[in-house]
Amino acid sequence: MHSERLRLIPVTITALVIIATAVVLYRPTPPSETASPTAAGDVAMYEAIVTDMVHGVPYYRAAGRELHERGYQTRSILGWRQPALYQGLAWGGVMVARGWLIACVVLLLMRSTQQLPFAATLALCHACLFVVASSSIYFSEVWAGVCIALSLLASLRGRHGLATLWGVVALLIRELAAPFCVAMTVIAWTNGRTRDVRRWLAAGVVYGVTYAAHVALSLQAMPEGARSHTHGWLYFGGPVFLVDALRFHGLLPLLPRVMTLAFVGALAVSAWSVRMPREFRIVGLVYAGFFTIAGQPFDGYWGAMAAPVLACWLPYVADGARQILRSDRSEPRLAT
Repeated sequence: MHSERLRLIPVTITALVIIATAVVLYRPTPPSETASPTAAGDVAMYEAIVTDMVHGVPYYRAAGRELHERGYQTRSILGWRQPALYQGLAWGGVMVARGWLIACVVLLLMRSTQQLPFAATLALCHACLFVVASSSIYFSEVWAGVCIALSLLASLRGRHGLATLWGVVALLIRELAAPFCVAMTVIAWTNGRTRDVRRWLAAGVVYGVTYAAHVALSLQAMPEGARSHTHGWLYFGGPVFLVDALRFHGLLPLLPRVMTLAFVGALAVSAWSVRMPREFRIVGLVYAGFFTIAGQPFDGYWGAMAAPVLACWLPYVADGARQILRSDRSEPRLAT
């Protein structure tokens, strides 16, 4: 009897995920209506900040002015992007930045063909379609998501120093990479890689110093009458925000909602695969949990942080289905 109940656990969890996703997608107010209606406004704002910097205006003064004049909140530090990406855009120019982003995506695709099933490369091609959009270079989540995937692939090759470097780059671009860095530190510790743990901890200390400087400069540049959101960033959006974030993936926002349902269902099944690399599973689950807690209704584009990682889950859907249906599920075993 106990064994029978254990076998029902993966089936039940997978079914609940699919049902919850269907309820969210087909509720009276669909996710597309809660997504940010100001995506074009965000791009215009970032372009204006970079233009101001090209003309000699310091980043924090330019960001404070543009954010405030365009009606964005500036009271919370999380509303102020870190300067690394926009300083690079101001120094190198749009074409150079676009070239770098394309080069990173090409490197990601090349590494995936060498280390993962070929289907993962195809899934990544779809997830990384953002490179064809001229506005993608202004979104820090896009850059950080690619860096996170490159870090994972470097870790799978045993290049742990390089993995840490890619992780730090992602963190300097967007602080939303912090859950990834914490997860990688814990993975290194559980695997007994003491040297790797020291690298991640040292990187965290250095980043803490840079983020403290970011906070101080943001507070110094904060305009009078700074606005704030009604709700905090810990919004606890649960399945609703999670589905919105997962939907920020390739062409899914443009396709019928049933395609999003199929995509989330495939992810739910893939999670049970014993062949999926452990790091990819953990990081994907960490961000799934993170999106149920953090992020306001208009922050669905945060899903770009996890899109490349979750794309790499899809080749394991068949093995996940086998694990769900196998008769000896009483002792599940995940890849290490």
